[in-house]
Amino acid sequence: KLPFVLFDRVSDKIDAHKVVADNFDGAFKATEHLILSGRKRIAHITSPSLLSITQERLAGYRAALEKYNIQYDELLVKYCGFAPEEATKIVDDLIENPKPDAIITTSDRLALDCFSAIKEKNISMPNDVAFIGFTNLKVAHLLDPSLSTVVQPAFEIGQAAAELLLDSIERKPQNIEQFRTIMIPTEMVIRNSSGFLVDKR
Repeated sequence: KLPFVLFDRVSDKIDAHKVVADNFDGAFKATEHLILSGRKRIAHITSPSLLSITQERLAGYRAALEKYNIQYDELLVKYCGFAPEEATKIVDDLIENPKPDAIITTSDRLALDCFSAIKEKNISMPNDVAFIGFTNLKVAHLLDPSLSTVVQPAFEIGQAAAELLLDSIERKPQNIEQFRTIMIPTEMVIRNSSGFLVDKR
């Protein structure tokens, strides 16, 4: 009967208050932005498949492809662990196949590791490959090119989780029907790494 709140990475197997970002909508908008800027072969580099955020962001990515009648290609979806060298290998593998013209990553760590790997390959962003992170990275605007990103509302998530926890402490234990899930909107910030395709004709 210990009060607790799940936030960000949550489990549907645990009955509790939950606070999450709108991961589906964030990934949908990022994918849609790339499609509308002329990209057709969009890779999705994401976290381990068991995480709730991975499943939600992949669903948003797939929904955007479906909306614009772009066939989902499982070869363009890569699950990545936590070692920088793993992200580097994934970028290498993607480039060896018919190269994607855009990449979406779904965490701070993946954004930086993959961004670095692309730069090391001397691949031009955004002309050769557009790039978007899903991150709270505070230096995104300082990178070269500046990093387009879906910003997670970290402060708002923490504030809502703390408020729910304090409320739970002050009240009697709640039954399952009383548990709340709060979803907080993400924000798409477009910078130079995902600019529109340059007509090279």
